Amino acid sequence: MAIRKEDALQQLTKDQQAEVQEYERRIDHAIHEGYDGTPLIMSENLPTSNRVQKLLQKKYAEAGWKLSFHHDQRDGGWIELS
Repeated sequence: MAIRKEDALQQLTKDQQAEVQEYERRIDHAIHEGYDGTPLIMSENLPTSNRVQKLLQKKYAEAGWKLSFHHDQRDGGWIELS
């Protein structure tokens, strides 16, 4: 049976699954501690994999959030949640 494209994108290694769980923990903590209705900015090292980023974006979108990842040479990485 051919693997569906959506299924292939969602298959994560154990390390990637652990990374998703760790980012969920950090993001949820930041929401509980500091979300006030305005976009929440978290200075963070970004996930190492596009798959991890896409899965996190999908999970938070399903929960009503817009999650985006940003990086520049001067400021490093950050996550924006709105």
